[in-house]
Amino acid sequence: MGHLREGAWINAKTGQWSFIDEHADWAKRPGNLASIGLPDAVREAISDIPNDYDGENRKKILLAVMASGGIRLRGHGDWVAIEFTVGTASALLACRDVLRKIAGEFTLCRFNNLGTCESLELFYRDYEQHVGQDIG
Repeated sequence: MGHLREGAWINAKTGQWSFIDEHADWAKRPGNLASIGLPDAVREAISDIPNDYDGENRKKILLAVMASGGIRLRGHGDWVAIEFTVGTASALLACRDVLRKIAGEFTLCRFNNLGTCESLELFYRDYEQHVGQDIG
């Protein structure tokens, strides 16, 4: 591990996911969101918003995908950022498959609920004991 750089979009309801290049660009390409079971109407809603990469437009794009049930994941070396607006318990469960594929025992997982500002940080080795628990 140690060089975890992958990014992914995950469907909060089904756990379907896909590795991506850049979150906003990937979401805007026809068929991508649908390929993980997210509504194509979201892509239509964001297709005319230019991606400004670190600005307000990109935030709008990401939040629109999250509002439709998308969970954003990005690896940062030995830790992973996971952002969402669904319930934290749902996000934890939905990330099971992708984390199983990319995380090592000591990968730090930071779950950030952008809707409630709730945050949960844990090592992947402790992840399973949190899945399915009511954590708020």
